[in-house]
Amino acid sequence: MRGIVFVAHGSKKASSNDEVLALVERLNAKMAPGKADITAAFLEFAQPDIPQAVKAKIDAKCTRIDIYPYFLNTGKHVGTDIPQIIEELKKLYPDTAFRILPHFGSSMSLADIILNDLEGLA
Repeated sequence: MRGIVFVAHGSKKASSNDEVLALVERLNAKMAPGKADITAAFLEFAQPDIPQAVKAKIDAKCTRIDIYPYFLNTGKHVGTDIPQIIEELKKLYPDTAFRILPHFGSSMSLADIILNDLEGLA
């Protein structure tokens, strides 16, 4: 079974974290039934963190876990922090296949989304 961990930065402001949780709920509602289940995780200031979210996926019998970095740019979190956390998790769960997906900001659809939003403001 495949699980997806949707990783956001996290904020001290609960309403910001709630926005991420709401987005994950919308994504799950649009995902084809049985295809995968998405769980939110946060790097800082909020729970669950990545190890907690991964453990929940493993407890739910996921043998393949994709990590989706919800970040605009390849900074320290995308380039270093997330890969280091996943390397440690690979050691803890050697029977689980992990894959870090390209980060949100690298999506080729992002320009279209922005232009569509801008055209809607005209």
